[in-house]
Formats: sequence, structure tokens, C-alpha cells
Amino acid sequence: MDGVQEQPEPKLGRFGRYWLYGLLGLLGLSFLTHEFDRTTVLYSPHNFLGFAFLACGITGLVSAGVGIWQSAGRPLWRRVHATFALWFVGTLSTFFLFSSISSLIQNALDFPPEKVRTFDTYLRIGRAYRAYGKPGGWVIQPEPIWGNIDIKRDDFEFMAKHRRPGDPGNDPDEISSKGYFCAHVTMQQSGKSFRVMHAGSHALPRGSVVVCPEGQSTFGG
Repeated sequence: MDGVQEQPEPKLGRFGRYWLYGLLGLLGLSFLTHEFDRTTVLYSPHNFLGFAFLACGITGLVSAGVGIWQSAGRPLWRRVHATFALWFVGTLSTFFLFSSISSLIQNALDFPPEKVRTFDTYLRIGRAYRAYGKPGGWVIQPEPIWGNIDIKRDDFEFMAKHRRPGDPGNDPDEISSKGYFCAHVTMQQSGKSFRVMHAGSHALPRGSVVVCPEGQSTFGG
């Protein structure tokens, strides 16, 4: 009607916006800490990843509560959207941050410089697969000690073109190695703890994956 101004739709409350900005800051900080995570621990008596799951669960629930509280007065579907968005960003940012921090703490505790032995070896690969989503990439899982180690696309394509005898090769995103392929890696040992260098949040250097050479000793073999 003429002369009647349309009321603006209520926005997310000020505290809710500040909470979202803080969560985005945590997400940015997680990318920074990931840059320092350059090792993959294959075995350690300590495991702090449970704290990362606990932290992201708590932050996700609190963020969802903030979304419900700070979106009061908005249409129902917008309240649901705001609540889900805050829950998702809170869970994701906290998990990324605490998982990388837990990895850094684990490495500091288990691998003091004065007790570390460094050596090159061939790490037998059980399987390789392509990971979709974010960040995605190409991953190998060693054997007999399980783990996830990123590799370059060129190395994954090398494995796909030279599949082991008996591997039908029907799935372009899945490669069965069963010890046929190896990753030539630098490893460190401290007591009973072992880790792969130049890995972690980064892919192994290009050319690391080879067909396991005969007569060469392999880690865990």
C-alpha cells in the first residue's frame, strides 16, 4: 500500500555474526597450521585425534545453539539455514584446526630430535584410491601398518597404468596393490614410534611410487 514502508527482514544477531567471523578465523588458522604438518605418523603410543572429534562435536553443538538463538524472528526456513550453516562451519573449522594441532603435539612428544633415527626405505602399499570432496586428492594406504598418505596425481596414474598382475583394473579410482607397489620414503624412528617424512598435510614428492624392487628390504616386510 502507498505510504507504508516494507519492514526489513530480521538479520542474524550481532553476536551470531561475530561468532561466525570467529569460526571463519579458526578455519583460516587451520590452513596455516596444516602447512606445518609435514609428517604422517604410522605408529605411536599416543593418539590425540579423539580430542579433535570431541572439540568439533562441542563446538558444533554450541554453534547450532547460537544459530537458533541469534536467528529468532526470522522465517523458519531461514532459521534452519542459519543454524545448519553455523553448525557446519563450527564443526569443520574446529576439526581441521584441532586435528593438525594434535598431529603437531604428537610429533613433538614422540620424536625428540636427540632420539630420532632417520632412514630411507620402501614402504609397501596395500591400496590406493582417489579421494573426492574437499580437499580431495590421491591417497595410498601402506601395509601392514595402516595409514593415509597423499601422493601426486602422476604417481596415482603410474599405478593405474602398471597395475599388479591379477588386478582387473575396472575401477579408475581404486587400485589394489597388495604390496606390489612401494613408496620410496624417508622415515624416522624414535623408540616404538615411526613416521613418514614429507607427508602429513602434503603429498609425497612426485616419483615416490615405484614397483617394489626385488631384493630390497621394505618397511614392515
